[in-house]
Amino acid sequence: PASNNGQVTVEIVTPNTITDITPNQYQNAAITAGAVDVNIKVASAVKVDGSGALAGVYKAFQASGQTLDSQAVAVAQDELNVTSSINQEHKSQSGYSDELLNAAIAEIKQNVQTEKDANGGTITQEAVQNIVNNVINNYNLGDILSNNNIQDIQNYMTNFSNLELSQAQK
Repeated sequence: PASNNGQVTVEIVTPNTITDITPNQYQNAAITAGAVDVNIKVASAVKVDGSGALAGVYKAFQASGQTLDSQAVAVAQDELNVTSSINQEHKSQSGYSDELLNAAIAEIKQNVQTEKDANGGTITQEAVQNIVNNVINNYNLGDILSNNNIQDIQNYMTNFSNLELSQAQK
């Protein structure tokens, strides 16, 4: 991973063969996993959903002598699965967009971390659920996402809330 001024940028080099995962989804999940200061390029010679691409990012970090927390990597992979599934389910629905969902996800993560920081590094599951519900509603996604979608977000955000984030991730 080369220096990228602390940012995580994503370019899908072969958009016709990466069928499900969007740059926003890769960016959010990479940050969850602990990847910061990196420019990610995703490409495939054959059609794939793209969910395996982050494994390559993790390997690149490992090869450069940086280790990513395995729990954070697992939460990031779960995040990618949940957001990709929600995107596939709702992408043609009026009022929904991948950008909107990923902005909401980023805000939820920020609010969870802010709440943790304000409470000595802990947060209740109820607080996580309240944050998820409030942000989803603020983004006008409450009437679009199913109860299962919201439950999936709450579940992995609870797991996210157990991660110890670096200052760069925050």
